[in-house]
Amino acid sequence: MSIKKFFQVFLLLFVFGCSNVSFISGQKSDDLYTKTFLANIESIKKQYAAGDKKGSLEKLKKIKEDSLLPTEKSLRRNLIGVIQFSSGEYEQAIFNFDIALSTSGLDDSLTSQIYMNLAGSYYKLQSMDKAYSSLKLIREEQLAKSDKGKFYELKLMVSRELGHNRDALLTLIHLVGSAKSLELVKGSDKFNELVNVFFKLESGERLRVLEEFDDSKTVVVGYLGYLEAEKRYYLGQKDEAKQILEWVSDKFGEDKDIASLVSGFASRIVNFTKMDQKSIGVILPMTGSKKEFGERALVGIDSGFREKLMKGGYTLHLSDSKGSGVVGALRVKELVETKYVSVIIGGLFSSTAEKEYLEAKKYGVLFISLAPVYLPKSMKDTLLIEVPGSIESQINTLLSSKVLSHLGNKAAILYSDDSTGEAYVSEFWRVASEKGLEITGAIPYSPTQNDFRDQVQNILGLKFKRDRQEELELVSEINNLKEKGSVRRLLDLKPTVDFNWVFVQSTPNVALQLLPSFRYFDAPDLTFVGGPTWRSKSLAKDSKKIGKLYFVGEDVDKAQESISSSFQAKYNSKAKIIEIYSYDATKMIEGFLLDQSYNKREELDGSIKKKAEITGITGNWKQSDGIWIKDMSLLQMKKETISHFL
Repeated sequence: MSIKKFFQVFLLLFVFGCSNVSFISGQKSDDLYTKTFLANIESIKKQYAAGDKKGSLEKLKKIKEDSLLPTEKSLRRNLIGVIQFSSGEYEQAIFNFDIALSTSGLDDSLTSQIYMNLAGSYYKLQSMDKAYSSLKLIREEQLAKSDKGKFYELKLMVSRELGHNRDALLTLIHLVGSAKSLELVKGSDKFNELVNVFFKLESGERLRVLEEFDDSKTVVVGYLGYLEAEKRYYLGQKDEAKQILEWVSDKFGEDKDIASLVSGFASRIVNFTKMDQKSIGVILPMTGSKKEFGERALVGIDSGFREKLMKGGYTLHLSDSKGSGVVGALRVKELVETKYVSVIIGGLFSSTAEKEYLEAKKYGVLFISLAPVYLPKSMKDTLLIEVPGSIESQINTLLSSKVLSHLGNKAAILYSDDSTGEAYVSEFWRVASEKGLEITGAIPYSPTQNDFRDQVQNILGLKFKRDRQEELELVSEINNLKEKGSVRRLLDLKPTVDFNWVFVQSTPNVALQLLPSFRYFDAPDLTFVGGPTWRSKSLAKDSKKIGKLYFVGEDVDKAQESISSSFQAKYNSKAKIIEIYSYDATKMIEGFLLDQSYNKREELDGSIKKKAEITGITGNWKQSDGIWIKDMSLLQMKKETISHFL
């Protein structure tokens, strides 16, 4: 049934209910309603119920208010409004409901019913804010049981329209709360909406809603509590999850369905904590288009593993991700549940790293990613180590006082309009003020475009000419005086460079297409900064034509030197960046696992949280605010070479 059709049916019930049952709850004293008045009203209601809408309205209007008690005046006006409402005369109905409220104060039940009628009228007029305000003034306990369901249905519809998720959730709990079993809860036509709205709220707000129903003993609240515990556990918030699970068991454990859910999940938690310290998982693309890169990463892992871990009795369990994040996540689950791995090396590409890490996080498994994980900082923890350096690590380096003193504290940002670009720009905004950086502009581009002139014009203040109209007119006059034979391109306006440097989040190929556009718009010799992906011979080769090029990364030459001789002897090839990162992952594992003894994941997790620093061949990681931050460097591209700058 559509919302519109449903509401039409609801209104019929609503009007009938308000005109065919007593408008006062319980026995009222004679000083509120006289017997003569009540008899007259009862007669009019019967006439209305028989279908004589016009006649009943005329009789109500003939009753003189001068002789009525205050509550009788309210009841008369309310009935007039109800009949007008049923005829679609919503403004007139509202007029009479408002008058009715002026004298209804002595009858709480009548007052609440009038507010409900008023809210319904405003809803029909699409005045949602006024409908909401009217609903907030209703005292639910004063409504008859039959009217409460109608009240919650109306409140739900208004809350949906206004996007008031908390009110919608509270209302849904009341509507589904009458279900006496979990089967009936899940069978409700509002069950899916209930769960969806619940998880739209922030985690703290969800807990506050659950606490409001602390003594309700309703199955639906117990089930929502169970879902909250499950979600938190899979987000790595194990202590909080266990506390919520205990609360659910204590408050709702008498229900056999809830008790079964709690005991089942508790059993799974025990299984998740099982760990074989000497079992190490590796997830790489060993088939498909990315097979070559997977094989290179495996060479690096094998090289590092043989040095100490293999001698210590450790075992590698290799799984094929097929280059898919979905398959990679499934491999994480298999390695945890069948091999009880203590750590997983994976995430060779950022496109797969996110899904693999999130699955590992569910189980509380240490995940060493060979590519950055483009997730908000709030979704990361100390069980994630990003070998190339996280976005947080990169920006921490760029916004250090040492680097900003050289680059300057005003920056513009160009970023791809996807999850990667959003992750970068969000982190810049998050820490900019704290680090003393002023962001003069943040402009997105499509990852599929190859003409970036619009974005560059925007950055240079050339996109919106109205803001510089006077200057434009003056420059245009000057340009008209130029010799007609000149072939030099004349811009209407000079670019506005209100920044010291531009951070460009892109691949080298995109940078080679994008950066020359600045010179095209008469903005040469600017300073451009990129991320680790800018480590490219082709970009370094063209650096002289583009401007001053820097990127944040690590000194790979030093890392190569530290493993070059042994690697060359074993594999008859030089270790490149993939092999170096993969090798470095095994060195980190040595620091966590060798000379230690762990029987449960919690023990390893606790040990990792206590570590202040991790040492690798590509750099050091320091624990900061619940995540690992890599010490990185600013590197410069100059004269077709890449060198350490700061």
